[in-house]
Amino acid sequence: MEAVPRTRLAYSAPLDGLRGLAVAAVLLFHAEVPGVRGGHLGVTAFFTLSGFLITALLLVERQATGRIDLRVFWVRRARRLVPAVLVCLPLVALVLALSPTPATDDVTWDAVAAAFWFANWRFIADEQTYADLFALPSPFQHFWSLAVEEQFYLVYPLLVVALLGSAAVLRRRRLALVLGALTVLSTVQLFRLAEAGGALGRAYYGTDARVAELLVGALLAVALLGPSGLRTPGSWAGPVGLLGMAGLMSAIALLDKGNALLSAGGYLAVAMCTAAVIASALRPETLVARLLSVPALVVLGIVSYGVYLFHWPLFLLLTESFTGSDPITLFLVRIGATLGLAWASYELIEWPVRHGAVRGWRGVSGWAGGAVAGLTAIAVAAGQLPLSLPGPTAPLSEFAAPPLAAAPSLAPASPGASASASRGPVPTTGPGAVRQQAVPPGQQPAPVAQPARSRPRSKEVPKELTADPANSEVPPPPDVPPGALRVVVVGDSIGNNLGQGLRAWAEGRSDVAVYNLALPACPISRGGERRLGPDQPFPVDAACGWWNEPGHERRQALEQFDPDVIVLQDGVNEVFDRRLPEWEQWRRPGDPQFDSWLIEEYQAAFAQWDATMLVTNAPCGDWGRYEHFDDVEDPEVRVSALNVDYRRLPGVELADLFQRICPGGRYSDEVEGVENGRPDGFHLSAEASAALARNWLGPLVLEAGAKDAGPL
Repeated sequence: MEAVPRTRLAYSAPLDGLRGLAVAAVLLFHAEVPGVRGGHLGVTAFFTLSGFLITALLLVERQATGRIDLRVFWVRRARRLVPAVLVCLPLVALVLALSPTPATDDVTWDAVAAAFWFANWRFIADEQTYADLFALPSPFQHFWSLAVEEQFYLVYPLLVVALLGSAAVLRRRRLALVLGALTVLSTVQLFRLAEAGGALGRAYYGTDARVAELLVGALLAVALLGPSGLRTPGSWAGPVGLLGMAGLMSAIALLDKGNALLSAGGYLAVAMCTAAVIASALRPETLVARLLSVPALVVLGIVSYGVYLFHWPLFLLLTESFTGSDPITLFLVRIGATLGLAWASYELIEWPVRHGAVRGWRGVSGWAGGAVAGLTAIAVAAGQLPLSLPGPTAPLSEFAAPPLAAAPSLAPASPGASASASRGPVPTTGPGAVRQQAVPPGQQPAPVAQPARSRPRSKEVPKELTADPANSEVPPPPDVPPGALRVVVVGDSIGNNLGQGLRAWAEGRSDVAVYNLALPACPISRGGERRLGPDQPFPVDAACGWWNEPGHERRQALEQFDPDVIVLQDGVNEVFDRRLPEWEQWRRPGDPQFDSWLIEEYQAAFAQWDATMLVTNAPCGDWGRYEHFDDVEDPEVRVSALNVDYRRLPGVELADLFQRICPGGRYSDEVEGVENGRPDGFHLSAEASAALARNWLGPLVLEAGAKDAGPL
């Protein structure tokens, strides 16, 4: 009796274990667990494994039956992927309804793009960079990788069918050559786009730039195809797999998203390491196969698709402020909620649908209805569809939270901060308290300010932004009461405002003395040129590098004062385009080269100062008020990108000035109840500065300077 040809792959527990390892890396990355800087590379591992499995399925079917049934292939993909998406849509609607952070106007279109598998191109068209993943957190942002895979699943089988043709003998060599050429082209495209400057989003999200990671897996499947299905790799798979695992784990530990090595072949190298792990996993006696067969990893791999889908919106919702939990408890709550929902979805929805519980037009209509219902729920939750509900008869102001935070709290800027900078729960009792949200390591979501309301336009810029730093005299130090906390303020003109407010707050106190050494019109970063527009470059004054010149009067004044705490405000002066002599192009916040350089500049400055650093992030501004700023592209997004960088600074305390004075992410003239508190749209009036110091910044300074107080 003739054997029935096998058209399915044999189940491999180690491959599910690899799925589990990949999604665990992503979870730890988004939960900001130290030591997982490259956890985003779990997506690359998914890509390579998907490319391998899809190609193996197609080749085994072609070998066994002489044809590839594309309709069956695509239906099988839909049954695998669509059900969990339909669960994710109402979950996101719930997140939008419960989250204290307002949804962006585009979230419904994000949902549409996610549901129809073009999310990556939507984010590209929206000019989002990878940094905007943390600056503009969309609950659908993680769908970009699913979109890349689905576009691959749509086009790739057609390519395979065309290359294999109808001949009885598989044309493996032709297929391998084409796949190899496409891998090289994709890698070159990624490098080209990344080097273009400002095109990181296009490089990171683009299917053409990332498909190489899938094609590496496809090439492995072609290489392992034998006369009757996939061959078990030879003994070489053991040591090669160990090397691949070492490379993969090292990349997950070390290569953060801005590392230039990734676009210069790094993603390809990680994909090749993953391919080596896959080959080793297919040989059961190897150490890699045994490690990946650990039951916990295998079970996690089985539900990995749901875990990936659900974790991001859950992490956005379940913050410290929302749950009232300390960081460890919050981590456990997030992981528990994600795993619980993923397992329920798998058992109750995904598994039954994959195995024929929903068929025919009834199934199609059910999926369509679920998608429409989910998208409608998201639109309502985001406030983009009217929904009339009975409302309170009293004015909204009676239900509003009090305008001042009862207990301002600090948060460490980076999960990699020193132990002295680590803090426990961060309560948020008002609009100025620091909030922490779930995003990749050191990359907490930074809200983007909405443009201010229209007002008369000015042809001049605020005079503080154009002051001559060289003519700024160093003020005399204040008297310091015995045992008082010594505080220095550094930064630019808004830093000068904060310094003046802190000086007023400290007057008459015996526990603190404040020395204001902020220098208007000066960024902390040194050198090069800045520009307002293509034809408006201006140099950075050499006086701005005072902190790195031992003989400079301002530096000597700081050292002689010997501060316990240094407060930094440097936001607006870092917003503009920058070009250093060694840079071929202008760079801006959000560009990986700019961001890495700026963080290095801050770290160089902090290394000069033996004090606790309290960094206030960049505030919103009324950019539209000034004609000179018309050529500053997306200033609000630049501010947001800077605030991502501040959160990446290790070993510092972070005070969220943006949230404090930009209610709901919008510019406001009113500060701490002081009307016209920002008279020029950027700087603080004396009254507003004093109120801000009294109600918010002063208590944070005392907290930062607390000695031997334990966790705050």
